[in-house]
Amino acid sequence: MNPKRVYLLLLIIPFIYSCTPNVESQRKGPQRNSIFPETGLLQEWPEEGPDLLWRYDSLGMGHSSAAVTNENIYITGMPDSTGGILYCLDLEGNLLWEDKFGKDWNINFTGTRATPTIVGNHLYFISSVGEINCYDLKKHAKVWTKSYQEDFNSSSMEYGIAESPLVVGDKFYCTPGGEEYNVVCLDRFSGDLIWSCKGNGEEATYSSSILAVHNGRKIVVTVTEKSILGIDANKGELLWTIPFQSGHVVHVNTPVYYEGKIYMASEALKGKGGFVAIELSEDGSAATILWKRGDLRNMLSGFIILDNYIYSSIYMEDNWHCLNALTGETEYTWKDNYGSISYADNRFYILGNMGDVALWEGSPQEFKTISIFRLDIKPYYPFALLWAPPVIKNKRLYIRHKGSLFVYDIAQN
Repeated sequence: MNPKRVYLLLLIIPFIYSCTPNVESQRKGPQRNSIFPETGLLQEWPEEGPDLLWRYDSLGMGHSSAAVTNENIYITGMPDSTGGILYCLDLEGNLLWEDKFGKDWNINFTGTRATPTIVGNHLYFISSVGEINCYDLKKHAKVWTKSYQEDFNSSSMEYGIAESPLVVGDKFYCTPGGEEYNVVCLDRFSGDLIWSCKGNGEEATYSSSILAVHNGRKIVVTVTEKSILGIDANKGELLWTIPFQSGHVVHVNTPVYYEGKIYMASEALKGKGGFVAIELSEDGSAATILWKRGDLRNMLSGFIILDNYIYSSIYMEDNWHCLNALTGETEYTWKDNYGSISYADNRFYILGNMGDVALWEGSPQEFKTISIFRLDIKPYYPFALLWAPPVIKNKRLYIRHKGSLFVYDIAQN
């Protein structure tokens, strides 16, 4: 075979393995790493921001991003204390149908945190009280439900369940936590248990799992109270654990798999938490810490890894860092409001904690603010609960704030 063709195949195969077939939408994009494969986008916005196509203001409280397909938009909200609602909108913002899925969180930071995952004709999400919901989108009805507490003996969490489900092929993965059903794999069509892994028997956190396809081996990576776990996706075998404890046991970010390594960031307090880079063995059956930074506090805004560099805000501080992904060293810092971060078409999209939306150009040498505008909201100190990561789909920018969904046209003319 032609050596060039062999090289091309070697490049393509990891990409094929890293994709989940038929997944139309999930938290933080196709690879769950906040990078969206959109092109033909505006590289600079007008002074007042990109055109607002429409906004929907009747969602009720919640913190989930929009799940967007080529036909519809799905998002959750809690308009009153009677429970949560799953909404289906068309691409012009018209309500097509809604379903009251049941009890949702109203103790603190009201509403569902998890973003729905859409695979083919099915939608999956986990409510803040730990109810797994599977919907048939053609029938607008539930197919099956499972309960973290009743089915998997999970304990309640201080701020509610915030896990967005991971679906790979015919399997559904989630992390109820606890001693027996720490991490589980279900049949996504029936909800039947395929396997369970005891992990380290720790409580769950607020993080979402990822699938790392490492040299052809599928590994579910998840975070529990004091550990980062690597589990064989097919067998449920615990492959490795890495100690990782934050100051208040609050892990919210989603791990990222990049170039044979796992990266995770969390709250940092008294040397605990912060950033960690984990290197996997060749077959993925073992893992070691490559580097760790206990002084950097990224609790929930996410981070982007590009070309061996990490771009991250610092929670509750007006500091951003560019880190060398191989060494953990800071290349440079810059001042700006912390917030959620997404990336597409050579631009960073920043949703600041006080309602500012920015378009940035970044490199290992410097960051530049290209454009910025402010959402039509009334933020309050110290943050406006702008925690849902921006979504970029079909040349549109989707931003959720409390009970509102804003949709902007960011197509290049």
